[in-house]
Amino acid sequence: MAALVQINNMLDLAAIIQDKFYTYYPEFAEEHIDVKGTLLKKCHQSNIYQFDVHNTKDILKSLIVKQRIHNKFYNNHIVENTQHEYTILKELNNTPNFSVSVPKVLDSIPEKALLITEKVEGESLYSYLKRISYLPITESRKAHIKQMFAKIGKWLREFHDISFEGKKEKINTQEFIKKAEEIVEKFPSIGIPIDQGKALIDKMKSLEKETASYTFPVVLKHGDFQPMNIIFQGDNLIVLDISAKTKDIAIKDVCNFITGSSTFDVKLLYSFCSKEIMDDSTNVFITAYFTGEKTPNVAVEFVKILGILESLNSVYSRNTSNFKRRIITHYYINKIKRFRSNR
Repeated sequence: MAALVQINNMLDLAAIIQDKFYTYYPEFAEEHIDVKGTLLKKCHQSNIYQFDVHNTKDILKSLIVKQRIHNKFYNNHIVENTQHEYTILKELNNTPNFSVSVPKVLDSIPEKALLITEKVEGESLYSYLKRISYLPITESRKAHIKQMFAKIGKWLREFHDISFEGKKEKINTQEFIKKAEEIVEKFPSIGIPIDQGKALIDKMKSLEKETASYTFPVVLKHGDFQPMNIIFQGDNLIVLDISAKTKDIAIKDVCNFITGSSTFDVKLLYSFCSKEIMDDSTNVFITAYFTGEKTPNVAVEFVKILGILESLNSVYSRNTSNFKRRIITHYYINKIKRFRSNR
């Protein structure tokens, strides 16, 4: 295993891009280049940089560098995860006869926890929904949102199909309920009424028997399939941050997307994206994913409940500011109410 070499300087990262650029793009070998970097965002497990490579007139290429950082909360293995993501992206880049689109990967430097890809132009689903939330939602906008959600469902299904090798498993419902109960026990300290948590547990128990009757494909799981990682380039769809490390049942990715998008309007002080619009769009996503099959609505509902509880636990635990925690609590109280009212 390679030893980790810390890179903390933007100039050091730019020098790496400068040194390797002609290897990535030999067609620019005669060009004199200059590299300019920007820190795009800091995430819980990585820093994301953009490096624009210029000649004397134009930007030749824009590259994205993901620099993984260790996070005690996640206990993430940054060297191994860097190499794994590179391998997955490389395989998907080279997979014939599939329309699944991901960023073009150029390089990984595991010992420095760096992954280098081409920049993906376009608008994330998150940005799009946020932008139009403040505009009147016309029939044409409703139709467009549904088209987007249908494409997302098809993308995820094809992504799962690529790695499916015939194995299916049932949901371990008892394990799911136990995990949910452990999180609900923390509700009083978080500031959420315990009766709301108990209602969610009761709901899971009422869905358990039918949920246990379904089996789901064991597939390569995206792991963070949510609106910020889904980019639209016109009619094309590209998905970012495929850091899947192990295989798991497909329903988890399906529900991860639903819990992150179906209550999108709850995040905003005011939104034209109503509950009805988001519910309709989510149903389109589910139908697109399960095309030709019986849609396991009860199982989806069951897994969603644990998903929202795990999301609450994660977000609350890694934010220690009292102000942020109050915002998180308020948001999740509304989110939980939304899920409780769905059935």
